[in-house]
Amino acid sequence: MKKPNKEKKFLNLPTYPGGKDALDKFLAANIQYPDEARQNNIQGIVHISFDVDHYGAISNEQIIHPLGHGCDEEAIRVVRLLKFNKTYNRGMRVKKKMKFRIPFPPPLQSAGFSYEYKEDKTSTPPENEKKKDEPSGYGYTINF
Repeated sequence: MKKPNKEKKFLNLPTYPGGKDALDKFLAANIQYPDEARQNNIQGIVHISFDVDHYGAISNEQIIHPLGHGCDEEAIRVVRLLKFNKTYNRGMRVKKKMKFRIPFPPPLQSAGFSYEYKEDKTSTPPENEKKKDEPSGYGYTINF
């Protein structure tokens, strides 16, 4: 009986240290929603491609499907922060072309509740009572 052939890998390609889960955590931690996109309620996905060389460095970043309002620039900024593992291929230099989809979900709107109470003190206190520095109103803000 023959043993099944193992799939042979001829080239080692650059990978992100920690795998896909670590990459997703890195992207979630480093993406900052652009102010211009927040003001215009922009949401969507930026498609970006780039090359990873044998040292793990990023080059040739290109936006495939732009979103605009600062999201494209933010996607390029975050991709440039990535650092992949070095690869060794018996002296061969290998570049890998990668494509990512970087989501920009709708910005979180903070629900809020505001309450303000002000007391009207138009009456004058008697002269023999001393004035105390009392607050003339109260303000409350609750954000969810």
